Amino acid sequence: MKNVTKILMAAMLTFAIAACGEKDNKTDNNNNPGTNPGTNPGTESTIKAGKTTTGSITINGETRNNVFGIDFDNDGNLEFSINGEAPYIYLAYDYQSQNNIVNKPQQWDYIDILGANVTIDATSLFEGQGDAAFDNFETLPSEFYMGFRFKKSDGMHYAWAKVSKENNSLTWKEIFYNSKPSEAIKTGQKS
Repeated sequence: MKNVTKILMAAMLTFAIAACGEKDNKTDNNNNPGTNPGTNPGTESTIKAGKTTTGSITINGETRNNVFGIDFDNDGNLEFSINGEAPYIYLAYDYQSQNNIVNKPQQWDYIDILGANVTIDATSLFEGQGDAAFDNFETLPSEFYMGFRFKKSDGMHYAWAKVSKENNSLTWKEIFYNSKPSEAIKTGQKS
């Protein structure tokens, strides 16, 4: 009977140790970020989260303070300002620095409504000239993506935002960019 008890205790201890060593995809046992499925362990993703916030933006040499907009790289400087009220919402940006929004084909300065998994890179249609609006606010889907590019000191970066529309308002749900210059990103990509 002692041997059975020892075997059971050893089995329970082995199970407990194995369970403590398991990771989920969110955190390890030290509350540190875990690895994301599909990435190589030990490599850091170049896809980073941005935010909507109030900050400063420079548009064509003029700096505006206390503006609501998108800060992709979380540096306190907005790359795009969000202006107006529904149904007349538009985004303003410094196109002289090559910041821009993916535009609808043959309709410069109108935001192209994108689905999930659309590649945003140097081949995307960036034809806006400082501001872009929705062609028809009333027909926007309940959720959609927008594509962006913005210039930093190390080069051009590509980004996306997920937006939801309910009644006559928009909510900026998620904002991500590729921190590696000139590298594509897909709408919805987070790692």
